[in-house]
Amino acid sequence: MAKKAGHRAVYKSSAVEWVDDYLQDPANYAEALDLLLNHPDALSDITDLFERDGRALDGPNTSAGFQDRWLAAGGRFAAYPVEEAMRQGYTLAIGLASEKQVPIETFWVAGFSDTFEIHVCEGARQVTVHVFLPPVDEQGSRNATRSKSWAVDGTGPAPRSSSGRDLTAD
Repeated sequence: MAKKAGHRAVYKSSAVEWVDDYLQDPANYAEALDLLLNHPDALSDITDLFERDGRALDGPNTSAGFQDRWLAAGGRFAAYPVEEAMRQGYTLAIGLASEKQVPIETFWVAGFSDTFEIHVCEGARQVTVHVFLPPVDEQGSRNATRSKSWAVDGTGPAPRSSSGRDLTAD
């Protein structure tokens, strides 16, 4: 099926899975806040610290890839205040999660906004970060290793699991 213009998706990438793994443990919040508040260099430099320490992803999700795609003048999101929004959004999320000692979970939300913005939702069991991305050609959960997402609008076939099982069948 051809991809339609205006495609929308809520999904995770392998980079978001890595962030989720790190922010599932409240013991990491002090380090994360220190990096966000006291490391004035680019966020890609922070991810570089994790790479040097052996705690980061490799492949397209390296600090260089993050810099090129998200922060660089010629990158996909160069017209948006990505760095500032991420620092402010995750500082808020970590502060809220620290108070309750709950995990943080992140989702990419693409095509629902014309700008880059972060929405932080405080719940009883976790703090959820929704990273709203403007419409782009390339998005989805295909790069995630553990998380998948589906869009269901009631007009297509019944939703199926990754194994192909009909999720609406008894």
